[in-house]
Amino acid sequence: MSFPFMTIARPRKGVGRIAAPGRQRAFSLIEMMMTIGLISIVMAISAPSLVTMIRNARLSGASEELLTSLLLARAEAIKRNTLVVVCNSSDPNAASPTCKSSSPDWKTGWLIFVDKDASGAFDTGDTLLRVGGGIKGLSSLTPNPTDLVSVSFRGLTLGAGSDRKFTFCVTGANQRIVTVDKTGRSYRSLGSACT
Repeated sequence: MSFPFMTIARPRKGVGRIAAPGRQRAFSLIEMMMTIGLISIVMAISAPSLVTMIRNARLSGASEELLTSLLLARAEAIKRNTLVVVCNSSDPNAASPTCKSSSPDWKTGWLIFVDKDASGAFDTGDTLLRVGGGIKGLSSLTPNPTDLVSVSFRGLTLGAGSDRKFTFCVTGANQRIVTVDKTGRSYRSLGSACT
């Protein structure tokens, strides 16, 4: 007695056997060249957007670092009900860091400290809260006013009578502008194209 659903499958001819001598089992030169051509086209299309993405990430990270420092300084001034200063420093990681008194270069870094004697400079008796490290990879970091070496927070208000701005630039990307308004509120905005 034979059952049709119990037939034994027989291997097809050539299946499971070793290839005959002289037959290749790899890519041909034409197939490899086509693959390389397609990969290079995809890379050429994606490379410019990757460069733009890296520039934007660099700008966002740098501006976010300063914005976070300014927000921390304002929060500490409110919490402690005292003067807190963010000042530009030429070597913020030194054993005894100092604030610059002129010719600011905010790319080198900054200090955030409680200014107990209201001198505007980090000296003995002041409490260092945080150090902002140097920023690399920027074309420019320009304060407005251009001679701005520190930003002071007194409780709920900014220690100065006008807005303070920091413009971050990388050639080929749009500016990031960090603004501290008269009330001490800090925020970041997008500016025009960097040149």
